[in-house]
Amino acid sequence: MYIQSATIVSGILLAEPLLGKVSWLKTPVEKFNSAFLPYRPYIGLLDLFLASAGFIVNIGFFNTYSNPYSMFYAEPSQIIAAFLVGILLAEHFLEKYFSRMGWCDTLHEYEPYIGLGGIIIGTSAFL
Repeated sequence: MYIQSATIVSGILLAEPLLGKVSWLKTPVEKFNSAFLPYRPYIGLLDLFLASAGFIVNIGFFNTYSNPYSMFYAEPSQIIAAFLVGILLAEHFLEKYFSRMGWCDTLHEYEPYIGLGGIIIGTSAFL
């Protein structure tokens, strides 16, 4: 459940422009983002690490039902969402790689929607 929780937090950080349009969510989202703003790149790296761990567990390196690695198990859609929000949040650390890749600029156009998708996909694991 770690990957889902981190994806929800990252989604809230990315989806601030969309969530701020809802009147009753504006103040809590602004307070949340101001509290986590200094840690934004580190949360992105955590998301990338958790997505990598979830991918490794998901492809079957570990028996997920009988060992402590089962906490990293996630569905493929949750792993993809964690990778996307992690890349967008950790861009500060990964700048030297993104300077050569043009697709990251395309992702920035859809940043709030990717964040909203991260919230929805992460929350669906708890239902």
